[in-house]
Amino acid sequence: MDYKEIIDKLVRELSFRVGIPNIHNKEHQSIMSEILSEWGEYEVKDTIFEFLTEDPKKFKNPILNRTVKYKDKNGNDKEGIVGNLLTSPKDSPGRKAAEKLLPAEGTPEREKINQEVGSQGGGGEKEDDKKTSSDDTTQQDTSTQGSAINPNTKGGQDYIDGLADGDPAKPKDTKKDSDDSEPTKEELRTKDEELVKTQLFLYEGDDQDAGGLGTPESRTGETVTVYAGSKIKKLISEGMSYEDAREQVRQELLEHTKSKKNGKKSLLTKEWVEGGLRCLDWIQENIGLDNIEDFAWDTPEGNDLVGSKDHGTSADMFVKTKDGKTIGISLKKDFKVFVFNGGYDKNIGKFAEGLGLKVDELPDELQYKGNPKSYESKRNKIFEERVELFNNDDVKKKVCENIEKAKSSDEGYKEVFGSRTLSNKKRLNTIAKNAGKDVSDVTCDDFYNFVLNKEKITKDDKSVIYGFAQYDSEIERGTNGLYSETRKLDKQQRDSFYSFVTTQPYEDKFKEVVADHTHIDDVLFGTKGDQLDKLEVVYGEPPAGESMKKEALVSMFDLGDVYEEYENEKDPQKKQELQDEIKRKYKERMIIDKESNPPRVGVLIANPVPPPDTSVQPLFTLGVRAKGITAAPALEMGQTVFGGLCFKNGTVDINKWPDNDRKKFVNSEVKRVEEDFNDDSIDFSDKAEVGEIISYLERLDKLKSVPKIKKLIDLIKSKQQ
Repeated sequence: MDYKEIIDKLVRELSFRVGIPNIHNKEHQSIMSEILSEWGEYEVKDTIFEFLTEDPKKFKNPILNRTVKYKDKNGNDKEGIVGNLLTSPKDSPGRKAAEKLLPAEGTPEREKINQEVGSQGGGGEKEDDKKTSSDDTTQQDTSTQGSAINPNTKGGQDYIDGLADGDPAKPKDTKKDSDDSEPTKEELRTKDEELVKTQLFLYEGDDQDAGGLGTPESRTGETVTVYAGSKIKKLISEGMSYEDAREQVRQELLEHTKSKKNGKKSLLTKEWVEGGLRCLDWIQENIGLDNIEDFAWDTPEGNDLVGSKDHGTSADMFVKTKDGKTIGISLKKDFKVFVFNGGYDKNIGKFAEGLGLKVDELPDELQYKGNPKSYESKRNKIFEERVELFNNDDVKKKVCENIEKAKSSDEGYKEVFGSRTLSNKKRLNTIAKNAGKDVSDVTCDDFYNFVLNKEKITKDDKSVIYGFAQYDSEIERGTNGLYSETRKLDKQQRDSFYSFVTTQPYEDKFKEVVADHTHIDDVLFGTKGDQLDKLEVVYGEPPAGESMKKEALVSMFDLGDVYEEYENEKDPQKKQELQDEIKRKYKERMIIDKESNPPRVGVLIANPVPPPDTSVQPLFTLGVRAKGITAAPALEMGQTVFGGLCFKNGTVDINKWPDNDRKKFVNSEVKRVEEDFNDDSIDFSDKAEVGEIISYLERLDKLKSVPKIKKLIDLIKSKQQ
């Protein structure tokens, strides 16, 4: 990518993060610096910031380099360089202030100044000046106030000249447009709707245009509710029913999820369409579209439209009701909400940042790579120490037998390598491809010559090697537990994370992270100011959305008396003290524990009315998971389905939940175990682990029997070694 492309991409990304970029805004400059660092474009960053920090033109006469303060016609405080201000229109306040510092007109000193200013490209009254308002928004004036891309430098001006008309980074021509008036509501509404539509209809790899935190997919998903709300409201005004208008919008969005652009898929998913519309159903049921004046996304224009600027909450969108209330809404596709879910190497930085640390400040064993205790180093060591054992005679004999068995039939292949790769017989195909043969001609020697003992072993090669150990207990024992020892790494990482987050001060900080990402404080305390009248956390769960209820939180954390006192308190200092007491109480009820299946750190909640003493499942989890033995590990952290149902019902006692909620929880857990089974994430050589999984499924069956449980138990038992 060349310099111009990076600049163009930078401006679009800045626009996405802040709305309309202001090249004179120091905060926007800071964000530009952050973006370039994220991209690793340090050389480009240095070059650009030479322009950001380059001084304005220096005049020979020292008077012209002086700074003068003045007020524009709107009464705003301004300051500028005298020489630059002298090129402003004659009647502008900035020029008048500058002229007061000059020698008298007609003197030799004044004549020299006039000549120097004129040679720099201005001075005197021009025809265009007569058409320009005198509110001092000229380029010469504003460029002296910490400009982002300085038009008074050659590099800055070359860049600005090269921008297309309409580009948000291109300064306005103040001779054509010097109106400082605030945008109208209609202008704000139109701009916010444009940003919503742009984000909603993006494709993979497209540049982002607006919105808050989260992945591109989640930002796209949250625009479903905003877009659908505005459009359905319009269709209703034209005579359609809510149900018919909803279905029309639903079909439109579902059609887009199937579309592609240049081979790239839409960022919008079917799950987000359904979840986003269910969130709108909740809004219709609890607020009513006929009571809503405006829908707004969390953009600068949207915030200005509904009066939610600087709201400081997790709200993704807002509604302004006809009676003047502003309600913030944090949108969730469903109860399972990931804070992050992806590569360990990337997300360990986010974990550290949440605790106020840098990655290199974490213990060595939590880091992904770079030291002997790191995850990658330990995994490589396990493989390197054991792979040579495949050359032992007993192991080799068993491997050769298994290759012939895998070639003999589909059933033979499944015995040797499992059913996951049966359709394409990938393990045998890897050997054949490396040896340049057909699968039917593959021999044991081909495995040893072209897979095991080759100079550079690939990920596919490792899958074949691990496969022999995974499904044959003799090979596994003969290689000192190659497969099982690698699998244990996830448990070891769980233990390392557990030790870290149960040690002060990180225990308190981790609990604060949990409270932040489950929006406990947002729901209990709302905004710090008066921007929002209420904040709702809404999940796109069937049939028509669910919300986190304040009353449920108060009940679940046993906050009754102190929370009532907090709500009635008028004195700001005492109210803050009560808020601190409430936070202390709910953190005390958070119990950090180790979960086994899958191995992860879980945050349980103490039950104020036992039994049970604690929740039977965590509300929030943190863990490392490798889907497939050779797959790059993922670091996952987020709220569970169980947690969402607790927040809905106000209790961790499942027996007190409605039947449908118990069924929803059981189905979610069965699905999770099914995914582990299909991803080869269960170590069937570990009898204790398999026994725990079967026992857990049996307990779920007693809680709420669903057809899949017994079938899944039978499948797991059939795989036991």
